[in-house]
Amino acid sequence: MVQVQNKDGTVAWVPAVASREACTIAYDWFISWENFYQAVPQILLTMEAAKWPPQHLTMLANLWGKLQVHEFCSSCDPLNQRALIVYQAKQ
Repeated sequence: MVQVQNKDGTVAWVPAVASREACTIAYDWFISWENFYQAVPQILLTMEAAKWPPQHLTMLANLWGKLQVHEFCSSCDPLNQRALIVYQAKQ
């Protein structure tokens, strides 16, 4: 556990691992379908907080939403899910 200072000036204890920033980058075309599925809501919230234009957020939300219900996502063939990941990365 380590102490961190919150934005309001108060001090809190958090696990040491939570206080460090990620040191690796995962490119879009290398992530798993499960990681993609979990990342979509987070990236949209981050983009909204960064004040991306609403039409861009809507466009990406529509793209990612349609990919998540595509027939390839429930396929037993891992190449089908990989195809969706590569497609969204290129878009």
